[in-house]
Amino acid sequence: MRTSVIVGVDGSPSATRAADYAAALAIRHGLSLDVVHVFSWPATYPPLLPESVAVRVDPRAVAQQLVDDAVAGVGTRFRGIPLTGRVVDGNAAGALVDASRTAAYLVVGHRGVGGFSELLLGSVGVHTTTHARCPVVVVRGDTGDPDAPVVVGVDGSMPARAAARYAFAEARSRGTDLVVVLAWPPARSWSKAIAAAGMPPHPDAVDPIEVSLGNIVEDFPDVKVRRELRHGDSPPQVLTSVATDLKAGMIVVGSRGIGGFRGLMMGGTSRALIDHSPCPVMVIPKEAVR
Repeated sequence: MRTSVIVGVDGSPSATRAADYAAALAIRHGLSLDVVHVFSWPATYPPLLPESVAVRVDPRAVAQQLVDDAVAGVGTRFRGIPLTGRVVDGNAAGALVDASRTAAYLVVGHRGVGGFSELLLGSVGVHTTTHARCPVVVVRGDTGDPDAPVVVGVDGSMPARAAARYAFAEARSRGTDLVVVLAWPPARSWSKAIAAAGMPPHPDAVDPIEVSLGNIVEDFPDVKVRRELRHGDSPPQVLTSVATDLKAGMIVVGSRGIGGFRGLMMGGTSRALIDHSPCPVMVIPKEAVR
């Protein structure tokens, strides 16, 4: 059973925000928090450091102190939360993917230093968001209003259904509304889209939003749902616009899809969403589909 939220820290302000966000997430879902720093020996140690510094600084001790400080800070701000901290060896992507095998959620900051400096850029970001074994929350934008609605992007695919289920759970934990958004090119046919994706015809495949929701709504009768169709050729722009208008607390998306969300977490599209969202983004990797 997955009972913890894992947050990656590196001493940066972004990581501190991520740790606080992860703590709040853990409290809402009744989970513990595991603070993790990924350690690797600095390429510049010790030849390019001044001798007076190099002889006194133990990078591993610095890494442990970083974790201790992060744990102490979170413990002070969120009293009573079950809390642990650890230093793991490796590279950021591989260590986080490995850690995610036992986690309910993995939380990271949008920008950082040290082991997490390239966490959401290039190959490391693609590897993490596509191979993690649990949802990955990228903390960026405004994280302040716990009563803000949750926005989920859907397109009728299985990953969209997984995203919808996680989005319902998040909305329930917050006690907020859920806004289900379909970004769809004006002239695009849904039946042609599923045929192009190699999916068999389905008698209920008329409305991609309803296909995405299926019977999930019945499992969350206490969550107020609003469905919204927005025409547009850029799903990230559509989601960003909706989230901005609503001052949303989170955007939830699957890592793969069809139609408007094909390739959502690949190349320029993923960078557009992660780099321009006005609020944190939860990505549901294919390994986390349940």
